[in-house]
Amino acid sequence: MFRSELSRADTGLYNAMINGYAVNRMIEPAFALYQEMISSTTGIEPTERTYTALLTACSHTGAVDRARQLLKAMSDRSVVMTQAHQCAFLDVLGRNGQWEEAEKYFLHEMECSKVIRSVYSQLDGGGKSGGAELFTSAEIESCVVPIMTLLSAYRNRVTGTGTGSGSSVSTGGTKGDATASLIADTIRRAERLFDCLCSLAPIYDTHSPVRSASNDRSEIKARDAWASAHVLMSDMYTATDRVEDAGRVLAVMIQRGLKK
Repeated sequence: MFRSELSRADTGLYNAMINGYAVNRMIEPAFALYQEMISSTTGIEPTERTYTALLTACSHTGAVDRARQLLKAMSDRSVVMTQAHQCAFLDVLGRNGQWEEAEKYFLHEMECSKVIRSVYSQLDGGGKSGGAELFTSAEIESCVVPIMTLLSAYRNRVTGTGTGSGSSVSTGGTKGDATASLIADTIRRAERLFDCLCSLAPIYDTHSPVRSASNDRSEIKARDAWASAHVLMSDMYTATDRVEDAGRVLAVMIQRGLKK
């Protein structure tokens, strides 16, 4: 059907097909259409949605180098980099064991990076609030999805459910001590990230004296993410036999009026 309509194909049709391949982990057909799309014969330019779909395909299949190439192509073609693209690339790195690059990208190259660095600085200096009052609601909301993306990658690392060969932590054998140390370090990083999210999220706490959460769609989405963060931390604790810590996190989630 697609081929029969090729002579009249437009960007929307190409994007729909590329996205269909991407969500089904069919990266080669997706990139073949992309190459066809940007060829001199079609005259069709890729859009923001094109690159979002392709980055999704890269994430699901471990194609880290291709994802890097896509970011360069976006820059070369002056395609606007959105938070969706940034989070998709962060997901590619996190799912596939590129931890140092993922954390560097998270702290220095994303829309939310300035806020995250500021909160980390406040928390590392002994602050309790993380300086959330310094930021607008929009700035805080820009941090939610990136934090959840990286936190999910940490959970996958601890539980061994990532995509790439470098994304999980092997157990047993002569590397047992190194593995335990790596898992412990990952959980410490996750805890720091979790504290960062919690320091930014009191306005979404239904029991918070700051203000009760409204039914605004963006706030509902943020509360859902905050609840999911508690579950992710509980998963990590459970996977490492820290049952009491897992129970504590879930109890705090309930106390905060969060549901998942």
